[in-house]
Amino acid sequence: MTQNRKLCTIIGSDKGGVGKSMVALLMTLVFDHAEHPLRVVEIDNQRKLTSMLGGDRVDLSLAAAPDLQVVSRDRHAAAAFYNPVYHEWSRGDSLTDLGANVTTSLMAWFRQSEIGELAAEDQIEFRFVACASPDDQAIRSAVSAVSEARASLGQGAEYFVVLNDLGGSTGFTPYEGSESMSGLEAMERQGLLSVLR
Repeated sequence: MTQNRKLCTIIGSDKGGVGKSMVALLMTLVFDHAEHPLRVVEIDNQRKLTSMLGGDRVDLSLAAAPDLQVVSRDRHAAAAFYNPVYHEWSRGDSLTDLGANVTTSLMAWFRQSEIGELAAEDQIEFRFVACASPDDQAIRSAVSAVSEARASLGQGAEYFVVLNDLGGSTGFTPYEGSESMSGLEAMERQGLLSVLR
């Protein structure tokens, strides 16, 4: 590990309400407590991290998508929308919290802008964390998000799925054997991701 290495943790899934911002909040607080503060980025219309941590702790807060009026006036605005995110990633260890319906578009930008090559030059390493609540759609969304991230971030990144039992009652038991849970478990067996239960 070199001193210039930067670890970028991206927390995503296109499904909302699965605990992404809570995981991001906890990670931020743990790193702050350890006196190793992260660059904190949120891409979320609801700006949950800003409301929980305060605007002075979040280094960059973007809406989920560019303003359509801006895009209609400047055809390059959509392609450049996420560029400030990369600037934060390149400044040091970072955490990026993605709101609902952001993961797919951020990963498309990553591929189309050839950010992987820039990241390699800037010694940025990636970790992708998807969250799922006890809900078949949430599990499918987490699996899809990891697949999307793997296609964008590559094999060198680390991949995790957090199974977040929000209610604490029956948890994920009703989904054992479902197609979505079976797909997640198959990816875990293949070593493509780690599941945090």
